Amino acid sequence: MAKHHPVVGSAPVEATELELQDLFAQEVLQSERLRATILAWTFGAAAIYVTLNLFLVHVVDLPVVEAGFPFATIIIFLAGVFLYEIAARKFVSRRIEQGRDVQPWVWYANAFIEVSLPTLVLVFIGQSLGMVLARLSPVVFFYFAFIMLATLRLDFKLSLFTGTVAAFEYLVLALVTIEDTLPIPNTAPIMWTPFFYIQKAVIIFASGVVAAFVAREIRRRTIRSFRSKLLDAEHARKTKELEEARQLQLSMLPQQVPQLPHLEIAAYMKPATEVGGDYYDFHLAEDGTLTTIIGDATGHGLKSGTMVTATKSLFATLAHEQNLMQIFRQCNQTLKRMNLRGLYMAALIVKIKACNMAVVGAGMPPLLIFRSATREIEEIALKGMPLGSVSEFPYQKQELTLFTGDAVVLMSDGFPERFNEKGEILDYEKAKITLAQVAHQSPSEIIEHFVEAGEAWAEGRAQDDDVTFVVLKVKDQRENLQ
Repeated sequence: MAKHHPVVGSAPVEATELELQDLFAQEVLQSERLRATILAWTFGAAAIYVTLNLFLVHVVDLPVVEAGFPFATIIIFLAGVFLYEIAARKFVSRRIEQGRDVQPWVWYANAFIEVSLPTLVLVFIGQSLGMVLARLSPVVFFYFAFIMLATLRLDFKLSLFTGTVAAFEYLVLALVTIEDTLPIPNTAPIMWTPFFYIQKAVIIFASGVVAAFVAREIRRRTIRSFRSKLLDAEHARKTKELEEARQLQLSMLPQQVPQLPHLEIAAYMKPATEVGGDYYDFHLAEDGTLTTIIGDATGHGLKSGTMVTATKSLFATLAHEQNLMQIFRQCNQTLKRMNLRGLYMAALIVKIKACNMAVVGAGMPPLLIFRSATREIEEIALKGMPLGSVSEFPYQKQELTLFTGDAVVLMSDGFPERFNEKGEILDYEKAKITLAQVAHQSPSEIIEHFVEAGEAWAEGRAQDDDVTFVVLKVKDQRENLQ
């Protein structure tokens, strides 16, 4: 019974910077839409609140009305800001739908406009209630609110710009109007000096610096997260793609080995990747002639899978031919005409009829024959260019006679060229020694011993190449008579 042991795992392709930039730009737009939504609701709620207060002052005699508090101006201003943020949100939403980014100058212009809003409110309040109350009013805290929301833009420079503009506008407003105001009784004298407002401006600026570093850290974490997601998605896509190709290739391998009265057969393949370059197949003619092929396509993965598919189709079409050299030549010429761009197939084809065996090879490891009568290992090395490389290459054929107890081993180079943790290669001589030790056993047991020898040599190191074996052993004809 043929055994297949695929190995799962392939290096994921690194996400491109362009994909990363596109994802991040969309994330910034999503964040900006959220920020505009928060500001729109905030100023809309503030406009409603001031409107209710305006309604209440007609019922309750409030001192603020006597002072000339500009209710109408504030309401119009808040409503205008509300509409501005709604328009900004629609603009960003449209960009998201179109998959388009926003020019940097637009963000800076928007940041300047928004951070100037508290300054305008302070001016309105100062004109009605005096600049003393304006400078000390809670409106100043709106600077911090805008600076905090600036971190959602995930831009270090933009957050720093927001804090700088806020600090500059507040300081200029305070210093320009400080000479026109008189101190309020029972307050600390320092509150009426320029130094006091310089301190507040420094605090506002410092909050902008902190917001800038926070925005940069969020940006870094977001980019790392997106890069990880892109890598995971790419890995999942490649894994699925290669798994489908692996299933396709494994489906092309024979599901069971032929049954012959004079031969015992076993086969094994373990790819180094999801789609290996190794391949084997059988064809049993009506007259009992067995044709066996073992091949190794250049490379691994999907490209080698293409070559395996082409070779299987050719073998299925030509294997019935009695002339082994004709099979080889036609396979070679057809693959050459297909122009698979650097893809070739090293192959070894064996045709056995009764006790006679013919072998043709191209670029494969030597075929090993254990001679039961002499207990010696015979090595059949056939040099030749891989199929599909040179149109009219003079391939060699060798004919032999098999006897009872003889064991024939066809293998790919994955076993003799396997490396251990020290970087040492197992070598072809070890293959001959291994066969000599277990040639008296059944083909499946011989393969099992080869696999164990390879694993022991590797010392836990993963395969660098596919490992494939086909073992044929001549039965004792007396067993068939019993």
